Amino acid sequence: MVYGHRNDAEGFYQALRQLDSWLPSFEARLSGGDAAFITADHGNDPTTPGTDHTRERVPILAFGPEVQAAALGVRGSFCDLGQTIAAGLGVPPLRRGISFLNQILP
Repeated sequence: MVYGHRNDAEGFYQALRQLDSWLPSFEARLSGGDAAFITADHGNDPTTPGTDHTRERVPILAFGPEVQAAALGVRGSFCDLGQTIAAGLGVPPLRRGISFLNQILP
């Protein structure tokens, strides 16, 4: 919101560097069956003209002590992440989405 929508590529770059430097300390606090997810609701390239959404697809990065690398492919819906989190928390399935928890945890 602060950099992509404002076409501030330098600010975007610095924010990514800040996240990259903080992430290892966050990951070190995860334990056991913890899993963390990083994603976005849309993409926004700060180097393109205009300030509208510029990407229809966004990555989902999953990590944690027991998370295994997996090719999740193109998901059918953002709801898949919600369904995955619900499965991980042991709550009843949501109305929409397909969990990928069994693909990333043993």
